[in-house]
Amino acid sequence: MNIFEEKDGIVKITGTEDHELGILLEYVYLQLKFGIRNRDWQFTSQLLFKKENEWFDQLEIMLKDGKTENIIFNISDFFPSRNKERTSNLLLEPAIPGSWGYKNEL
Repeated sequence: MNIFEEKDGIVKITGTEDHELGILLEYVYLQLKFGIRNRDWQFTSQLLFKKENEWFDQLEIMLKDGKTENIIFNISDFFPSRNKERTSNLLLEPAIPGSWGYKNEL
């Protein structure tokens, strides 16, 4: 089973409807592609947005050479959470300390 489907610069995470597992899988992908967090790369920002009824999580990271990378995840399979109360809390509080902004539409 392929958990990460890459197409047109967007990484779709499949195989889970669980929000916490989906977030963990985002960081598994980053580690597989860029190495270990806080050694090989640093998290710099996050933008959550909705486009054409699908949800996306855009993460910006800085590599140890100073180059920045923007990775866009399609998180529609696990966000918004099936638990509406949990989802509304997620929209009010950053999922990752130091992250910024949530945007509903592009």
